[in-house]
Amino acid sequence: MQPGEDLIKLGMDIHTGNPGPNNIYFVILLKKLMKHLILSFFSIVFLLTSCSKEANKNVFTGGIVLTSPEEIAEFGANNYTKVEGSLSIIDADNANQITSLQPLQSLIEISGELKITCPYLESLNGLNNITTIGNLEIYECNSLSNLIGLSNLSFTNYLEISSNESLINLEGLQSLATVGIIRLSNNAALQNLIGLEGLTGVVGGNGIQGVDIFTNISLESLAGLNNLSTLKGKLTIWNNNSLASLSGLDNLRNVSAGVNIENNQNLTNLTGLDNLNSIGGRLIIEDNNSLYDLVGLESVSEILTGFIIRNNSSLESLNGLRNINIGTSHINIYNNPALIDFGMMQITSSTVSDIYIVNNPSLTSISGLGNISHANRSLEIRNNSSLTSLAGFGNLSSIEIQLLIVDNDNLTSIAALQNLSAAKNIRIGANPSLTSLTGLGNLINVERQFKIDNNSLLTDFCSLRQELIINLLFDYYTVTGNAHNPSIQDLINGNCSL
Repeated sequence: MQPGEDLIKLGMDIHTGNPGPNNIYFVILLKKLMKHLILSFFSIVFLLTSCSKEANKNVFTGGIVLTSPEEIAEFGANNYTKVEGSLSIIDADNANQITSLQPLQSLIEISGELKITCPYLESLNGLNNITTIGNLEIYECNSLSNLIGLSNLSFTNYLEISSNESLINLEGLQSLATVGIIRLSNNAALQNLIGLEGLTGVVGGNGIQGVDIFTNISLESLAGLNNLSTLKGKLTIWNNNSLASLSGLDNLRNVSAGVNIENNQNLTNLTGLDNLNSIGGRLIIEDNNSLYDLVGLESVSEILTGFIIRNNSSLESLNGLRNINIGTSHINIYNNPALIDFGMMQITSSTVSDIYIVNNPSLTSISGLGNISHANRSLEIRNNSSLTSLAGFGNLSSIEIQLLIVDNDNLTSIAALQNLSAAKNIRIGANPSLTSLTGLGNLINVERQFKIDNNSLLTDFCSLRQELIINLLFDYYTVTGNAHNPSIQDLINGNCSL
């Protein structure tokens, strides 16, 4: 009878009230069973430990630089599956003509950086089994036309593809679903971003960087980013002179840290951003010399740190911006020589920080700012030679630091400022068509500078209230170079016009 059968029999005897020979035999059986169990346990532990040690033999720990085909072959012969550190493959002087990465096909993961700089490398085959890379940088691989060979890569914290002069697209990255930061720059032959179709999210690095696409002179389309919906960081599209539209970003809905569209000389509108709802940082549209309007931004309802629209030589309208909440931040519309009006733009914020409308010689209307009642800092309207009135500022009641209205050649009226009651400093100067200060009739408090100068047709100061006049500081009162230049006492005495 086997020990197990004895134990069963003993159990049955006990159950029937007949315990068998004695309890000693029962204890002996238990000891035998415990011995078998302990031996089995240690056998399993030994096997697991052996497997772990065997697996660790295939992990390279540290950083290594491979500079020749021989070094690549020698490293590959170890059949490492993981590099716990960084791997650089560099043939910077073109001396060793690295053309193949096939010996590295056992690699599955690189925890640190993988950096590849090999001018003669035509293919990334050999990296086909890699699924995860800490940071990936492919730089000056001038014979590389695509990224086939990275077909299993699903995540990297940082992806930089720079200065690869034969790279046409990003085919090979289709499995990449999430990335921290993307930087694509100086790839002279890059035509589109096909290969990034699997990318749905950019999770950001330091909260600022996100997607940087710049100085790719042949880039015609952003096709490939079609499934990107969320970008935690900044979107920068800069100096891509063949780019005519932003099509390819059609599913992008949120950008957490800002959108910069700068120096793209063939960009005519912003179509492609049609589903963008929110910009957590600042919108900058600058130096895009073919940009005609802002069509494509119709869905944007929030730009949390304001916008800068500057140096766009063909921009005629801000049409595309609709109902925008900018928080308490900035509006900067500067040096757009063809800009005529703000289109259908409406700023929904009541309090902003600064408003600068400067050097827009064709601007005839500034409507769209009617909800603003308070500026925490300044309002500056300067050098807009076609502007005849300030209609659009009808609800503005206070300015914390400065109101500056200067060098607007055809400005005839400031009547739209009728609700302004307080400003720390005011300067209205060099507006040669301005004849009256009508519009300042509710102004009761100017803490420091009150300067009205060089308005050659200005004759009428009668709208200024006595309550304001008697509180003006003599040392900060400057009225000069106008058709009429009354002193404070003249105004008190009623000598307010010619």
